[in-house]
Amino acid sequence: MALNSSVKIDVSGVLTAVRDMGNPSVSVSRSVAVALASGTLANQADVIFADTRTVAASATDALDLIGGGLTDHLGTAFAPVKLKALLLIASGLNTNAVQLVRPATNGVPIFMAAGDGISLLPGAAFCWVSPNLTGWP
Repeated sequence: MALNSSVKIDVSGVLTAVRDMGNPSVSVSRSVAVALASGTLANQADVIFADTRTVAASATDALDLIGGGLTDHLGTAFAPVKLKALLLIASGLNTNAVQLVRPATNGVPIFMAAGDGISLLPGAAFCWVSPNLTGWP
């Protein structure tokens, strides 16, 4: 089975002011595109997992990326060699924030220390990409 994937992030905006002698503006645009060929080396990924999950308010949903019984959309066990990208989107319909936290044991070291994390308010998103050889083993 082969996987070819890409991650693209685009951020742009125009700041405009109202002045007596005209309306000056400044544009900001930044894009990052990472293409991943099929494999387990640098700039490669070998599996992909996507899911929509429902978690009760104040409940926990821990995903075991190594041996937790996750399967991809084709029914194959999800067993990545290295984590190369992560996208988490909190539904705008949520009533609570989604907490992405590194647990004390067996946690993917997205954050520096166990217990570190971020809070995603309803409608927020978090994206991490590391196409290098190491990724997160």
